[in-house]
Amino acid sequence: MDSLREWLIQLEAAAAVKELVVADAHSYIHYRSYAAVLPLPAPQLQQLQKLGLFRCRLSVDKTENYQIAVSCLTSLTSLVLEGVELRSGVRGLSALTGLQELQLSKFPRGAQNLWQEMQYCLCSLTQLTRLVVDVETLPQGAVAMFDCLQQLQELTVYGVISSFKSLLRLPQSLTKLELISMQQLRLLHMHGLLSSDALPTLARVLPALYCLESLIITNSSKDLEPMPASDARYSALLQLSLHLTRLELSLEGPLDEWRRETVGILRAAEAAAEAASAGAT
Repeated sequence: MDSLREWLIQLEAAAAVKELVVADAHSYIHYRSYAAVLPLPAPQLQQLQKLGLFRCRLSVDKTENYQIAVSCLTSLTSLVLEGVELRSGVRGLSALTGLQELQLSKFPRGAQNLWQEMQYCLCSLTQLTRLVVDVETLPQGAVAMFDCLQQLQELTVYGVISSFKSLLRLPQSLTKLELISMQQLRLLHMHGLLSSDALPTLARVLPALYCLESLIITNSSKDLEPMPASDARYSALLQLSLHLTRLELSLEGPLDEWRRETVGILRAAEAAAEAASAGAT
């Protein structure tokens, strides 16, 4: 890692480097210790726009202060930290006000106490359009964590979400929401302008929601792509949970098509209920 620093210092064109990706191939999967320290020569990287670090520690000019390390790289628009040891928390990220993409994942065990600063940090990163985080990065009890990111278009959260309060008041600019583990979800309400492929996508996702009790879809877009009533995915849509007790659909579009859609869904629901009842006896 020191040799990388020296190479960047000696490189005449280092000041023109726009993208840098560094990974320590010798790190162990549990991230219990980090032998590799990446010292970045900040003066030589003032034009750096994209930085990706995987399984290493980060410092600038051999300092151990992570906040200084990050805040020096103010030209960054994309930052990916995967398995990176953060000794001083994430407050330093707040200086990167030009960030458009941020990914924080696979942090060392015991790092959860660093994330109380996360909400403060996000309030400064108002230019973000894409955010990928582990659920461990969200402070316990946080409400509407992403409300301040009014330009956010894509949000991905890894891990089991125990409380969905942090997902309240999501930005209206959001076009993609990916929750990797939602097995405990009990209520799903989709409201507004759904994308044209929302129903097929929903049919792929819902079978994994074993605890879902209520599904409400209220769509105001006339461009929603219908699924044929005979589509086998309807059965997957309704066999997702034995706890499902409420289903509401309010869909704009050609009346005859949506009537067939609704009939198909209700028939699938009835068949699923009968199958569950027969299995119980």
